[in-house]
Amino acid sequence: MSETPPKIPLHERPIIQWIVIISIVGAFVLAFFVWFKIEPATFFSYSRLAADFCYLHRFYFGTAIFIGLAYLLRRPIRRSFVRLGTFLSQFYVKILSFLMRPLVSKWETVLKQEVIQTQQAAVHYGQPVVIQHFTTGKYLTSLDGRYYNHPQGSGQQIVFGASLPDENSIWWIEGPHGVPLSRCADGKVTANTFVRIYHLASDQYLHSHPDESPSSSPGNIQREVSVSSQNNVQDNWKIDSSGNVLTGERLRFEHSERNQFLHSHDRVFLVDGRADSFEVTCFDAHNDDDLWILRHVDVFGLRVPSVPSAHGLVIYWASYGHERTYHNVTTILRNEVRDGSLSIRANQDRVGGHLVGDPCPGSPKILSVHYSDRGERKHKTAREGHSLELP
Repeated sequence: MSETPPKIPLHERPIIQWIVIISIVGAFVLAFFVWFKIEPATFFSYSRLAADFCYLHRFYFGTAIFIGLAYLLRRPIRRSFVRLGTFLSQFYVKILSFLMRPLVSKWETVLKQEVIQTQQAAVHYGQPVVIQHFTTGKYLTSLDGRYYNHPQGSGQQIVFGASLPDENSIWWIEGPHGVPLSRCADGKVTANTFVRIYHLASDQYLHSHPDESPSSSPGNIQREVSVSSQNNVQDNWKIDSSGNVLTGERLRFEHSERNQFLHSHDRVFLVDGRADSFEVTCFDAHNDDDLWILRHVDVFGLRVPSVPSAHGLVIYWASYGHERTYHNVTTILRNEVRDGSLSIRANQDRVGGHLVGDPCPGSPKILSVHYSDRGERKHKTAREGHSLELP
């Protein structure tokens, strides 16, 4: 049985309060007229003069009223402008997408030809690729020196979806954190395995963590995706695919700790004024927005950053250490290549003339290099205190 709501006392009812206020004001005005013996005609005469004065100076009175109302309503007005700005930015993106459709259709034609020609091409560890989002058509990209700056962000380097790929859109697949690349050297990337996704331009790994993304909201929690040099298990992603990992095939990347998928959507993410960039997050929606496609770099005519020509000596990955404890010395070895050859010696805490630190004091260390010579992929090692000669 429901309870009867309590009755509101008569003096607390709004209508009664308004009647009392109007009565008091009326009584005050009447007393004012009686006290100063003001005739009704005189009152109406003054009222007419006041009305004429207000009419003559209506611009100033209107401006004052407008400023006062704007100050009182400043918070609702601010919220309205934010909503209007969001709407206009979305509208601008749709118009820009429409205008760019001929250019995008050209790329789609090229991609269709690439899929037909290489639909059975396997993806190898250390092979530069471009990662395209399935539903938006954007390309996974990161810019060195650009960092998340939203209130709940990590401050790490941003990752977003770009309309056209460039050198900042090139990645390659490596083994998971803690597993030496030698265990998967020259091997094909297979489905349902944990990998790391390496960004060549910034020498960092695709990464996710508990920090919320810029578009995250209480009812729609999405995690930030960045590239990071922390080199930990939060760089690990599981390839979720129904078949083999091939170029042109759709697949998902599931984060090893979040149990969420690499995700993108049509939420605008302004990067260097690019209004056609979309946000990339880690999300558990498990829909088509989690699907990605690996593409060959060659089809876009892109230059692979910091990697010599494929016709000569190409250093894909180099490490110095023992088993799970090692230093990444890829950049050092690439810079030591002279006239298509490399000669370098590793000893204790040095690789060549570079001080890298001893990754595992007291343990024997190995310099391991994955490379290709004139297109042929190879792997070579040298024990501590010995020289490594390539090719």
